[in-house]
Amino acid sequence: MKKFRFPIFVVVVLLFNIIFLNNFIDKTLNSKVQTPSVSLNLSDYSYSYASIGKVIKAVNGRAIIFTDDYFNKSYSCSSCKEANISVKLDDFISLEDTVFKSGSQKVLSESDGKIISITKNGSNYTVIASDFKHMIVKAMIAQQFVDDIRIGNEVLINYNDYNLAGTVTDLGKEFDSNQMLSVTIKIEENSILRPGAVVDFNIVTYVNENALTIDDKALISIDDKYYVDVFKETKIERRAIEIGTIGIKRVEVVAGLRKDEIVLLKDHD
Repeated sequence: MKKFRFPIFVVVVLLFNIIFLNNFIDKTLNSKVQTPSVSLNLSDYSYSYASIGKVIKAVNGRAIIFTDDYFNKSYSCSSCKEANISVKLDDFISLEDTVFKSGSQKVLSESDGKIISITKNGSNYTVIASDFKHMIVKAMIAQQFVDDIRIGNEVLINYNDYNLAGTVTDLGKEFDSNQMLSVTIKIEENSILRPGAVVDFNIVTYVNENALTIDDKALISIDDKYYVDVFKETKIERRAIEIGTIGIKRVEVVAGLRKDEIVLLKDHD
């Protein structure tokens, strides 16, 4: 009995069709499954760089400005009449304003200030004026923050976007009924503040001049762990980091990030 054999050309045609069909199926399936890669554009995001710089930790608050009574100015006029006095109680005076005038003699103000007292003893008058060059902040600090504050601490003061410097000069002896302690801050080189003005203050309790830092808006906190979104080669990578101090606008990074890496800020999607 003779065995049936396919002609060689039939075998070749069948193999060709099988190979073609497999390629067609693969391409069809791949076209349905594969998603085109998308390159992200950094300009679409708010971002900043990890950088070496200063990180500052501070106790902050808001308080009212007062004059420092220690620097009040006293002006005296002997054998004067009431008409000789050129100022009245609560007047604001400027440097070299006339306080007393008797004939051709004048007593001039030694600084900008406010008349806070006028007393008479016979024909002798004494005028006391506050000195606006020497102003203080009387801040009330909650008990849990007091341990970090020392006399001599630097203070950053802001008034209507105008920045001034200050120093802690005194700490109260006892807490009040709300567990708050009085802290006195001396303002350096004041030229714009007046008594009663309300200022924001930051009492500096920690400074690292050479820290790796990021913008505080880049920090992501999840379940007591910290992360940043790093923009890297057109991709966003969420990365765990170890932090030190969370300071004023900057966060100290201890591990997980390198200088000049790009981190996205929280307003990105």
